[in-house]
Amino acid sequence: MGYFLYIILLPVVIVLGNIDSELPCYGHNCTSTNITKGSDPRNIRLYSCDNLGILKRSPNLKSVMIDNCNSDNIDMANFGSLRTLIYLVLQHGNLPKLNDEQFSKMPGLKTLELRNNSIVRISAGAFKGIPEVWKLELQHNEIVSLPTSVFHPLPQLTDLDLSGNKIATLQREIFDKNPHLLWLSLEDNPLTNVLSISLKHLVQLNLINCSPLKELHLQTASSVRLRDSRISRLDIVGGAEGLFLQKNRLENIQIGDKMAVTILDLSDNMLLTWDLQNILVGMWRLLFLNLSCNLIRELPVPKRDNSSEEFLLPSLQSLNLSFNMLEYLHGDSPLISPELTNLDLSHNNIYIIEPHIFRMVKNLEILHIEWNSIRDFGYDRFYNQHRGLREVAFYANDFNNKTYRIITNFFRNAGVNVIEKIYYSRYSRKYEQSPKKEDSKEVSLPFRGM
Repeated sequence: MGYFLYIILLPVVIVLGNIDSELPCYGHNCTSTNITKGSDPRNIRLYSCDNLGILKRSPNLKSVMIDNCNSDNIDMANFGSLRTLIYLVLQHGNLPKLNDEQFSKMPGLKTLELRNNSIVRISAGAFKGIPEVWKLELQHNEIVSLPTSVFHPLPQLTDLDLSGNKIATLQREIFDKNPHLLWLSLEDNPLTNVLSISLKHLVQLNLINCSPLKELHLQTASSVRLRDSRISRLDIVGGAEGLFLQKNRLENIQIGDKMAVTILDLSDNMLLTWDLQNILVGMWRLLFLNLSCNLIRELPVPKRDNSSEEFLLPSLQSLNLSFNMLEYLHGDSPLISPELTNLDLSHNNIYIIEPHIFRMVKNLEILHIEWNSIRDFGYDRFYNQHRGLREVAFYANDFNNKTYRIITNFFRNAGVNVIEKIYYSRYSRKYEQSPKKEDSKEVSLPFRGM
């Protein structure tokens, strides 16, 4: 309803910016006669394609935004005088096909936005004649496939958004002539195959909700976002600084340069304990690790073999292991890094926390162990080892009410923030209804940096 109200209240044409203009152009009958001699409108927005003739009389335009264009009434000849146009938006229209050299009459274009136009087909030469374009938006159309050479005429292309289409596959050579491409979004496409795209300088690759895709092979990227897919194998020939790989089915991850990885989010996959060493070994610079919502029963420890590479995580600061199946903690696991500051072990089956397990941790600040089966806890000894603690959560364990009050009062008196809800001991839950686990999700350790 708000969208239609917006159309009713605003005129069909608005000149958004004028230089030396005495009578800016408004109204349904806006033509060149409405613009006074000497005016120099630089930015214009039209809410239909009915009056495109005005563009012929406005050669100095820098920015044009047009809504609700249909292929039946858009004549690219009207754009012939816009040799200096740098920003063009055609949105919320019906342009099922982009023809060869569709925009070549505007050779100075740098930004081209074509979202929500029901585009189905793009010819191989559609972007010829606009070599300066660095930003191209094609999101929320009906594109099924792309010619291999469609982006080759755009050597300056830096930011490409193809999200919300129906693209199933991308050919290996499709970005061969785009050496400056940094941001690529393929979100919400039914991808089945991405053939080893070579993008050595990619900053961010967005593959969220590309569910049919089973395997992904990449050269390198600064950041990869892959969520809600069925991918079981990820192969990165080079490296990636940030890997956000939530809600997939990952079983095999191969990364050539693991030293590049500083952020790794593998939450809500199907990872087991023995998967972790193969994934994590070599990640010496890893700072943030999220392994929540997996099938981990125990912490991984170095294999007793003659492998050439040590399994160490000396830089790890933030670790999230919530919503797994942990029962016991191994102090010799590389996950218990000396540099840990944030540790979330909530929603597991841990029955004991032994202070000596964390004796090598120097700067622990936040500890969440709520929703476990802990009955005994050497809290005073633990605090003596970690006097930098700022926040703890112990509720929904097997402490009786008296023990729980003693522990929480101890930390509260020490100046530590104690996160708690109405206390439900697991011991007492044998006799009374317990709250659902989902009710306490909001107190899980915030995974800083993710």
